[in-house]
Amino acid sequence: MPELNDSTRLCLACGLCCDGSLFSWAKLRPAELDPAAALGMRVFREPPQERGFAQPCPLWQGKCNIHGSSHYPHVCRAYRCGVLKRLQAGEISLAQALLEIEQTRQAIEALRPLLSPGNSFREQLMAALEAIPPNPQALTMARVFETRFGVSDLWPEDASQRRSE
Repeated sequence: MPELNDSTRLCLACGLCCDGSLFSWAKLRPAELDPAAALGMRVFREPPQERGFAQPCPLWQGKCNIHGSSHYPHVCRAYRCGVLKRLQAGEISLAQALLEIEQTRQAIEALRPLLSPGNSFREQLMAALEAIPPNPQALTMARVFETRFGVSDLWPEDASQRRSE
């Protein structure tokens, strides 16, 4: 087995983009729909601009079971979170990147009991952000997702002023 580079190590150790933390769904190309469904992913086929699969991905079991295989979806292969981008740019070490992932996981687990039940952490977080007033811990987590991972679509459309709270 070939030696894994730091980028691959980070992705295999993280999985926040797979486990429903950062995203509630991922887009698929038309040719990927049937193979993804055959692998057990919950696939959405309509409308075309929303073709994809639901998160959490059933293939994430503490690691991706198809990472690097021919079945690995393009969106998964192409996605680069902010932590990965900083690692690839040499701005942080693998150890620092892994520490940021672990800190994020701990923050998620601390916040989870304070949120309403939902299908994924992302959906729970969004509901807490849409509440009036928004959950302060959810606001903090959304800022972490935005600054650390580049996930900026968590904010409700009517909540631009909440970002600065």
